[in-house]
Amino acid sequence: MPSSLSDLLRSTSWTLRGVRALDPATGTDAERDLFCVRGRLSAEPEPGAPALDARGLLAMPAAIDAHVHFRQPGAEEAETVATGLAAAARGGVGTVLAMPNTTPPLDSPEAIRAQFALAAAAPERRVRYLVSGCCTAGRAGAAPAPLEALAATGAAAFTDDGAMVADDGVMEEVLRNACEVPLELMRLTAKAVELIEQFGRKGAVIAISDAGVGASFLRSALESAALNVFINTRYMKDQAYAHEA
Repeated sequence: MPSSLSDLLRSTSWTLRGVRALDPATGTDAERDLFCVRGRLSAEPEPGAPALDARGLLAMPAAIDAHVHFRQPGAEEAETVATGLAAAARGGVGTVLAMPNTTPPLDSPEAIRAQFALAAAAPERRVRYLVSGCCTAGRAGAAPAPLEALAATGAAAFTDDGAMVADDGVMEEVLRNACEVPLELMRLTAKAVELIEQFGRKGAVIAISDAGVGASFLRSALESAALNVFINTRYMKDQAYAHEA
């Protein structure tokens, strides 16, 4: 006997009639029937599976919420990492990016690691948990936080969310520091492209497809890193550095 709704859905089969299917990656926006066989989407229905009228409902890839506040540590009575992840899963959100304005703020590698430990201990494991680190130490705007160390620990973004960095000099230093990782990624990507080219020329014929896949990954890395640098340098006052970067 299933012990929960999730267990029930994973153990049964059913058909959704007339659901609106959305997929931005393929440009799909159409009404169609979806088939679920023992908890997984299937190209074919299971004979005898019950049909549900799903007109008016949406079926789409899990959403990404790039601005969440899980309030832990410091305000667990409002929200915790565990309850926030559970709410995200219930709402169809598959990835969240948590803000760093906790108490204390997330301005150190230890604080970032603690966030990932809380997520690992949460019952809900289906939601990808990303964490923002602070731009400045203590979100005080007086000195940059150790961005490179935060990134190495797993911080996916940097912000003093809700606190203004009023000192232009500090903000310029933050933006410079934020460029270091993507710039290094671009340099490494350029070297990897050369290796891929040699691999494609000297490898076995069947290795050509591997070289193509590698090139596709490198292109994605290069484009994302370049966009990151563009965003970080666009409004810098030191335009000489911005153009050089």
